[in-house]
Amino acid sequence: MLAKLIMNIEHEDLNSNVASLFHGYLMNVIDYSYADYLHYNEVKQFTSTIYMKEKKWYWKITTLTKKAYEEIILKLLNMNIKTIYLEHKDIEVEIKGVEVQTSTYEEVYLKSKNIERLHFVTPTSYKSDGKYQIFPSIKALLSGVANKINKFSDSVKIDPDELEKILASTDIRNYSLRTTVFSLSNAGIKSFLGYIDIYDPKDDYYKNIISYLINMTEYTGTGVKTSLGMGGTKVGK
Repeated sequence: MLAKLIMNIEHEDLNSNVASLFHGYLMNVIDYSYADYLHYNEVKQFTSTIYMKEKKWYWKITTLTKKAYEEIILKLLNMNIKTIYLEHKDIEVEIKGVEVQTSTYEEVYLKSKNIERLHFVTPTSYKSDGKYQIFPSIKALLSGVANKINKFSDSVKIDPDELEKILASTDIRNYSLRTTVFSLSNAGIKSFLGYIDIYDPKDDYYKNIISYLINMTEYTGTGVKTSLGMGGTKVGK
């Protein structure tokens, strides 16, 4: 099961870097034992990002399993919260609207056709040779997406050997990017924002898999620290 919870939030001090504070709030309101379980699992079953769209701020939480949906999204919905208190900043963030979307891995796969553009709407990075990178790597980013699919999907999975061949036939054909820094615990992670257009493999099956992986980034995020606010994406023009 896949799900998105999108909250329209309002406060003058909002920016993408406060996402880690929202993560802290979330871990405090969900069940303690589940929060502890998430902490000790390297591959997270959810993402959490703060981003701006059309001059409005949003908090988006995505979940990759039914359990995560029940423990995180349903928990927040049942609380019927109107404000979010961020203790570190001592501010009360107002919730102006709430939207929930649910889907399945199969549904996302079946509607993934000819998707080429991937927007990075929150700071995004990944590690290579022990360093955070400031330019996207199709292999690094989409391999991470495939790993999450194979771990959490009970239906549509991607063969690792096939994935190697598919990613080898895919590249970035156009981009508009800028570097940025994501602040986390008084440290800055070098990262990037913007979009890339991805070169389609000629093989139709390969093309469908690439489109599926791109589409799934809206649930899995891309790169590192996706539960703390990094790697948020939007698909399409």
